[in-house]
Amino acid sequence: MDKGAAGRLAEGRLEEWSRAVSYDELVWADNNESTTRRQVSQDGVDYTIESTVYREQGANVYTMAVRVSEVKKSSFFRKSVSRYGRMFPDGRFVEGA
Repeated sequence: MDKGAAGRLAEGRLEEWSRAVSYDELVWADNNESTTRRQVSQDGVDYTIESTVYREQGANVYTMAVRVSEVKKSSFFRKSVSRYGRMFPDGRFVEGA
C-alpha cells in the first residue's frame, strides 16, 4: 500500500467531511449510522475509505475518524492509514484525536 497516497485520501476526506457536516448531523449519524464506506481508485489502486463518528462517554465532542485501506481480496489483515478530527458543539473543528 502506498501510505502517502492513502494519507492524502484520508486527509482529503476528513477536510471535506468537516466542511460539509454540522454538529447536529454528527449527532444524528452517531445515533443512526455511525460508519460509512466508499471505494475509490487512485493511480490504478483501489482503496476503501471508512468514515466513522463517535462521542466519548460523557463528552459533547464528536470524534470524526477516517481510515483508508487498500482493497485486497486475499488479505485478512489489511494495512491502513487513519486521520482524526474533533467537532465541538459550537461547530469548531480541530484536527487530531
